[in-house]
Amino acid sequence: MLPTHILDRISRKARVILFFPVLFVTSFLTAQERECFLIMVGPEASATGEVLLAHNNDLTGREASFLVKVPAGEAMQLPVKDLPDTAPACSMLVLQTYKGFAEGDAVAVNEYGVAIAGGVSLKQDRNARAEEIDPLIAGGLGGGVRYYALQHARTARECVKIIGALYDRYGCAYPSGVGIADAREMWYLESGGGHMWAAMQIPPNAFFLAANSYNLPMVDVQDTLYFLCSAPLRELALREGYGDGRLFPFADWFGGGYRERTGNNRYNLLRLQRAAILLGSLSAGTPGDTFRPPFHLPRHKISLEQCFGVLRDYYDGTRYNIFSPANRSHPARAIADAGCVHSSVITLTPGRPADYGAVIWTGLGPSLTTVYVPVFFGVESLPPGYDQASPEPSEMSAFWIFRQLADLTWRDYPALTRSWQQQRRQFEEQEIRMVPLITRKARQLAEQSPEKMRQYLDERSQHYAFEAVRLASEKLYQLKQEGTRSNPFVAPQRQ
Repeated sequence: MLPTHILDRISRKARVILFFPVLFVTSFLTAQERECFLIMVGPEASATGEVLLAHNNDLTGREASFLVKVPAGEAMQLPVKDLPDTAPACSMLVLQTYKGFAEGDAVAVNEYGVAIAGGVSLKQDRNARAEEIDPLIAGGLGGGVRYYALQHARTARECVKIIGALYDRYGCAYPSGVGIADAREMWYLESGGGHMWAAMQIPPNAFFLAANSYNLPMVDVQDTLYFLCSAPLRELALREGYGDGRLFPFADWFGGGYRERTGNNRYNLLRLQRAAILLGSLSAGTPGDTFRPPFHLPRHKISLEQCFGVLRDYYDGTRYNIFSPANRSHPARAIADAGCVHSSVITLTPGRPADYGAVIWTGLGPSLTTVYVPVFFGVESLPPGYDQASPEPSEMSAFWIFRQLADLTWRDYPALTRSWQQQRRQFEEQEIRMVPLITRKARQLAEQSPEKMRQYLDERSQHYAFEAVRLASEKLYQLKQEGTRSNPFVAPQRQ
């Protein structure tokens, strides 16, 4: 359960904050597809030499999220028979919703330092031609295939190949994109339809962005070093004359459905261009551009703090600011969204074992009101409150603290949280400064006793999780004392 110290401090009367009705979420968000945002930063593009994998998981806002450690040997099951031979199932640290692995939009890292960076739904952007040439497979595989592959992969490339082999054999039921990485290679894979898929390796000196439109502009179907793809896709490309170095326009063949129906793709392009600008892309473009580079080269090295900021972006300082009175009835789709159920940045450090070299900076609930907490792969026990979730508000689940904070502040977030954001920034900066010291001590303890190392990592992750919940709880108590209430939220018309 949540630390009793926190609950005692905010008083019994104030605990009803946890059970405020969530008035605005249901009417607006149940109509949305599962739509997320993904950032992948190579080690040569990051300020610390780490791989950075940032993700917002946007659902209806009600799917409570939590962490789970899956032991080695507890193999996931897929709803198919005759699975291909793979290595034994390894352990994983997973950030997911209470709906479990089948929901598919979790993020995870395994004991070999291979990570699922998160996924993005592509269903809304799949075009009419794709539906004809590569129909989805009823009864085919969904998002759970990613975590089966991660359990049996020792490298990112191997994880991509396992997913691809399963799509080849059983077909895909839901089109999506997924980021996959280890400390050496980053890959992004998209399913065009039931049997056609492709994956591209992201250069180590670049960063990659994905929203809910097809994000692979070009694929070289004959280059197996930097691209992987299915046999049906290769056959289609060669039949259409895309051989001998000619690049197959994957996104054009399968994507653009959103533009077909609405006349534009600003829903996705605005988010992608905004992130490119914030991260200092040399080819960011301007709002309205349709050019989409396959990846971006940054002007300056990218920090963990920058990734936090992008995941929390709502177009502040621009005419698209979603909290501007002029935009409230017709807000543009921002990277930060009310329906976010978990937000995270995975860091993978080259040359370190996963125990203290792989960290999920965990944010439960919406990115705007969450507090990112470093949870090391090597933890033996997960932070209290972060290890469980329930469909309804519960004081046993940390998710609902951050969810309720969003519910109370969303209508006037900049004004209601201005000073609190500064407190949060200071806290997260302190965490970031301490992580190198923690990993140094963890390495020393690992040489003496792996058990002592795990206990130390447990203590550190639990400490920061406790302080994060305390920070959010105190803000909730303040809002309660001031009489702040959730307001009924009218579903806006998206631009």
